[in-house]
Amino acid sequence: MGVEINVEQPEWPGLFARIKRAWSRDSHLGIRRRIYKGLHFVLQLARARMQLKACNQVGASPRVAGRMRVDNHGSIIIGDHVNINSSWVPTELVTGREGRIEIGHDVLVNFGTVIAAGSKVTIGSGSMIGPHCIISDVDIPEAAAGPDAIMAKPIEIGKEVWLAGRVTVRPGVKIGDGAVVVAGSIVESDVPPNVMASGIPARLLPKLGAPGRAVGERRPAALEDVAPIAPAALASRDSATPRLRGNLISDFNLEELAHELRAPDLHPALDALVAPCDRFPQSLTEAPPIEARDFAVVWTRPASAAPSFAGLLAGHGVDEQRLNADVDAFCTRVERSAASYRYVFLPTWTLPPYQRGTGAFDGRPGGVLAALSAMNLRLMTRFGCSPNVFVLDAARWLAAVGPAGSNPRAWYLGNMAMARPLVAEAALDIRAAVAAMGGRNRDLLVLGHVIPAAGEVPEDGTDGLRDALADFQRALRDLENHGVALAHIGAGDEAAEIAALGARLGVGLESMVYIDAHAPTRTRVRAALPAVFVPDWPEDKLLYPSALQGLRCFDRAPGAAAPAGAP
Repeated sequence: MGVEINVEQPEWPGLFARIKRAWSRDSHLGIRRRIYKGLHFVLQLARARMQLKACNQVGASPRVAGRMRVDNHGSIIIGDHVNINSSWVPTELVTGREGRIEIGHDVLVNFGTVIAAGSKVTIGSGSMIGPHCIISDVDIPEAAAGPDAIMAKPIEIGKEVWLAGRVTVRPGVKIGDGAVVVAGSIVESDVPPNVMASGIPARLLPKLGAPGRAVGERRPAALEDVAPIAPAALASRDSATPRLRGNLISDFNLEELAHELRAPDLHPALDALVAPCDRFPQSLTEAPPIEARDFAVVWTRPASAAPSFAGLLAGHGVDEQRLNADVDAFCTRVERSAASYRYVFLPTWTLPPYQRGTGAFDGRPGGVLAALSAMNLRLMTRFGCSPNVFVLDAARWLAAVGPAGSNPRAWYLGNMAMARPLVAEAALDIRAAVAAMGGRNRDLLVLGHVIPAAGEVPEDGTDGLRDALADFQRALRDLENHGVALAHIGAGDEAAEIAALGARLGVGLESMVYIDAHAPTRTRVRAALPAVFVPDWPEDKLLYPSALQGLRCFDRAPGAAAPAGAP
């Protein structure tokens, strides 16, 4: 496609030399085993050409095990002898229209890893990426191909870098040659060459004694055995350090949710213990550790919470009274457990998209949809007036990510009932909920001069534009009805106007949100007033209503009052 690869010429041996070397290395194996490994190697070579056909350029003898996902709207350049293991959970490469991914020679990428570029992500030759890593130059990897990619910050990973499992590399980070990042770390700032980093956020450990390994040297078997720094050992004044710690209780693996909760965004990071999923009933009734009582997330599959629902899935009839009794028994256990926590969050029960029940008849009495809806309604009714138990809408998370919300392979191989995109949506809502309970919600929305003020709907333009702006005005009024004050400022020194407005109304900067469709203005306000939340905002006015309704900073109980003196 006319795209040149931006990496050095390879010094690695050619394909036949590598096969010869592998044959010699496996000389201790029987001939049948050696032939089997050779056929497996050839199959991976053939699969790579199919799986990577959406890339702009692919080097010599790439290998792919399993099925991966390539969503290329920009440019993906892959060097020679790249090995991508996608056997258990798919590896993903995602680029936006302006995005570019460059992977050097002899790079190993393990299963479940996501590499997303709204701008540019570079991975140097000889690097090794562990399983379930996230390397994204935008806050949410799925947004790399969307309008939010305009805020992407390039990521540069040097040569001979080792990232262990479940490492997250945040936008704008540079990792130097030969660096090592320990499992479970979140890298938010640059890592110098030949340094080990560990923790949340990653902190630098003493320099490694030697530079990055020479090509052909043996790699370490795994870095999973190197323990990350415990969150409690990190400096308490660090804004990215979790100050609250909770407990995750489920009948499936929630390690991914604990990982996502530790990634701060608008709301502070949260730390969490993960109760063993094979001891779900006991974990729900046992007293939690003293250090993990700030919150609990109780996330279950409906068949585990209500045994009679499992029978319905199996095709047996279910008695409504028995189903209600099962839900009530589950709620009673949650109520007893809630006495040990400040807050308990219950995601609603959902089923994966491929589980269709009885199709068109599913909403009728005795159908799976009817039963599941009744269970969720009873759950919300039971905890509607609870002082510290809150039901979260898991169906909305599933709708936001679609089929990517479930991965049957991950369930059978790792007891992960919810895939990473859905878990990431859940983590955003849980952090927002904890922030709202702690009084960290926003009270004042300030509109920039290019944003239509309340009541301003242009008479010209297309019908679609007028409808979108009318819906935007309705969404603003809805926020007012929920206790959020609105203000509008003109062009000029926006930061000074916002500060003066907050002083006049008695509203702190940390309680204010400023939206503006002009990117340079947003950048100036962010730099001048870091306490004010300035979200990315689409240029397309048709997206104004959904952008406003999707903000996670105005959560409050119904009937909350606006701040005194609000205009």
